[in-house]
Amino acid sequence: MNLSRSKKLISLLCLFCVWIICLGLLDHKFLIGNKKFSICHIYSDLPYKKSWEVKAPLSEEIVQQPFFYLGRGHQTYAFVSQDNRYVMKFYRFPSHLRPFGWLNHLFGGKRRRKVVDYNLQKLEMSFQSYKLAFEKLKEASGLLYLHLNHTSNLKKRVHLIDHLGSSYHVNLDEVAFLIQKKETPFFETLERLIEQGKGKKAITNFFQLIDERCRQGISDKDPILEKNYGWDGDRPLHLDVGRFASDLKDAKEERIRVTQSLKMWLEREHPELLPEYFAHL
Repeated sequence: MNLSRSKKLISLLCLFCVWIICLGLLDHKFLIGNKKFSICHIYSDLPYKKSWEVKAPLSEEIVQQPFFYLGRGHQTYAFVSQDNRYVMKFYRFPSHLRPFGWLNHLFGGKRRRKVVDYNLQKLEMSFQSYKLAFEKLKEASGLLYLHLNHTSNLKKRVHLIDHLGSSYHVNLDEVAFLIQKKETPFFETLERLIEQGKGKKAITNFFQLIDERCRQGISDKDPILEKNYGWDGDRPLHLDVGRFASDLKDAKEERIRVTQSLKMWLEREHPELLPEYFAHL
């Protein structure tokens, strides 16, 4: 009798394991089909931190409209507003920083501890970069609002629609997010400005954007123009604000480093504008 019960128990455990594996596979398949977005990834159980505090009014008009899934970066999920004027970016938390994150890693170790420490360090650098951009480069990055700590005063929800059309009504007090003006792609817009005879002015404006940041003593650790910079009309803006640091040592070196891909693009597409580029170095 005991042997029979043991066999039944083992069978039930095997079925349970198979069920868990199937759920995991289905969840992974859904995540891939949904452009790797999952609503649970934007929630955390982080405690309040004074150094993350930012005081600014939130425009109710902006968040009254629905936002549609736009894309996924290294640190955030981006959603674009229905009127195509604004982008909301939500920080994408690693599993161990989400509520009940410990359930995903019951068996840790030194290797797991290193991963946790790395993610916490990356989070701190990102949040400090967001705050730095909001306080010193707000106009230059099109930033309209920043929220990093859990709060209780916003009392607003935003309607998000993911890639598969699923809807979520997110309590903004509970998530880390920022709102920016919607920008157009860097090189695509620059090409259009050149066609309109505004090439020289556009290059000048871009160097002025870099110089403004350098005057603040801020460096950009990820200066990929096609991904991290954009345009608001004919005005260049910082698109990615997650890799800034107050550690600039040499403004000219920073100017050369950030604009290297612009130089290569001009050499290939518009060599006639290279003198304008070199005039600003």
